[in-house]
Amino acid sequence: MSDWDWKPYVPVAKRREQANRAVEKARKAGKDLFPVVVTSRTIARTF
Repeated sequence: MSDWDWKPYVPVAKRREQANRAVEKARKAGKDLFPVVVTSRTIARTF
């Protein structure tokens, strides 16, 4: 496979499963994870 090819498609269910595994691994390591809360509509000032 060349460097400029697309990455293989990963279904949403598999991505969620991987994310859940990463969360559980972080929790077992003693880290608390919290969702990001956006307080305003502006995400960035500039690009």
